[in-house]
Amino acid sequence: MKVLKSTVISLLLTATQVMAYGEAADGAEPSLLMICFMGFGAVIIVFQIFPAVMLSLGMAKGLLPGKSGNGAAAETSVKR
Repeated sequence: MKVLKSTVISLLLTATQVMAYGEAADGAEPSLLMICFMGFGAVIIVFQIFPAVMLSLGMAKGLLPGKSGNGAAAETSVKR
């Protein structure tokens, strides 16, 4: 069983390296696997930008003076 596991792992590692290498021997163009990997990374970054912008806008809204639902509730609780 140990031999089978080590054989499968070594084959998967070798196959992954070959697929990542692709046909670009001179480094002229990336392989399909490399393009998919970079695209996946770009999608992660894009989906992280939206919550970051929303959080930044919420913090800026809380810092700026003006009407706020939480501020009015805090004032009424102090008057009681």
